[in-house]
Amino acid sequence: MRRGSTRSHFNALVPAAILTSVLVVCAGNARAADAERGKLLYENHCKVCHTSVVHVREDRKAGSREEVRTWIQRWTKELGLQWGSVEKDDLIEYLNERYYKFKDQS
Repeated sequence: MRRGSTRSHFNALVPAAILTSVLVVCAGNARAADAERGKLLYENHCKVCHTSVVHVREDRKAGSREEVRTWIQRWTKELGLQWGSVEKDDLIEYLNERYYKFKDQS
């Protein structure tokens, strides 16, 4: 094998190794929604107006996780809460575990 050939293979592997490292770090930073944090958010911001009855009544408004997300987005905007997707995901997780039990993971 020629000396230059080995070097070019090495140079080709460096970007691949860097990309792999970045993907591993990013995957490690991915987080699952935190239902306990969602519960705290609910108790501090939502429970004032909502009792558990709104989530279990027969004619409830939300029929999926995405519909729950839509309602959360509406009310966080209405209340001026500066929640990002993390807080909303945590609240959705709590509501789903506690009340809704939706199977979809949107």
